[in-house]
Order: sequence, then C-alpha cells, then structure tokens
Amino acid sequence: MQAFYIATIFAAISLFGELPKTQGELAVKAIGFQMAVEVARHFNTAIRWTFKMEMDMVAVQRLLRYAQLQPEQSKALLEEQQERLEGNIEFINVEMRYQTHLEPAIRNLNMKIAAGQKIAVVGRTGAGKSSFFQLLQGFR
Repeated sequence: MQAFYIATIFAAISLFGELPKTQGELAVKAIGFQMAVEVARHFNTAIRWTFKMEMDMVAVQRLLRYAQLQPEQSKALLEEQQERLEGNIEFINVEMRYQTHLEPAIRNLNMKIAAGQKIAVVGRTGAGKSSFFQLLQGFR
C-alpha cells in the first residue's frame, strides 16, 4: 500500500510541481513518472492475484471440509439395500409435470431397462431428456 501512495505522490509532484529547468531534470521526472505508473500497475496486479489466491484457497477449504464429512448411511445398510435391488427399471405410462398447473414434460413413457444394460438418450432441445434423467434419479 505504501508503494502506491509513494507512486501517487511522485506522479502528482511530477505533473504539478515546478517545471524542469534542464533536460536532465526533465528526464528524471519522466523516468520517475514512468516508474510511478509501473508501480501502480504492479500494485493492481498484486491485489488481483491476492484476491484470486484467496478465492482458490476458500475452494480448497470447502473441498477439505467435504472430504472429512461422515457418511450419512452406514456401509452395512447400503450393502443391504443394494442386495435387494435387482437393477431392472421399468416405466409404464409415466407422466411427469414440473408443476401441477403446467403441461406434462413427459407423457406416456413406457420402457424397460434390464440390469447392466446401457442406453443412450438422444433428442432435440425440449424433447425431455433432462426430465427423463430427473425421473430416473428420483428427483420428480
């Protein structure tokens, strides 16, 4: 912060101070003014980098906090639930709306997905791909 003040004061003296009498004084004032501008520019860059580093460190702190969280479910309960699952997914005449007063985003969805089967969902914009994935993940 002190360098910024020094640079500003020197620039003010150079601009509004006594006019140089010799070419040497003019050269010194010009170099000093140039250095003042450079110091201010470097100071600005240092502030930006400090801010960016602080933001990055906040992200790292959050990641570390998440990594240390305790699991919400015990492994035994999770394994028990997984044993009961067959892995088959079946939709029969499924209709999905985002809100009750809106038109359905998906109508008459009928499909079977066998355990271990890989599928691809393709379609144009607005065809319901995201809505289908919300259904699949149990969000709707």
